[in-house]
Amino acid sequence: MSTMLSVPAFLAEHGISRSLFYKLVRQGRGPRVTKVGGRTFITADAAAEWRARIERETNQPGQQPNADTTTPAVAERAPHQ
Repeated sequence: MSTMLSVPAFLAEHGISRSLFYKLVRQGRGPRVTKVGGRTFITADAAAEWRARIERETNQPGQQPNADTTTPAVAERAPHQ
């Protein structure tokens, strides 16, 4: 049986804020959640799958950026003189 993490435990373990967690869930990019009564849990397996997916989405050196996870580049401008 997989360990169940409460949302606060998941947040502490992964160093993310509650608002970021729910933003990712709304975007369909958060971990799979399990509802028990009125509480929300994340299994250890779901957390591991989420971490692996986030790592794959991260722009690694030498790889093309993933259009879904990067922000537009801002052109550098010469300082005004």
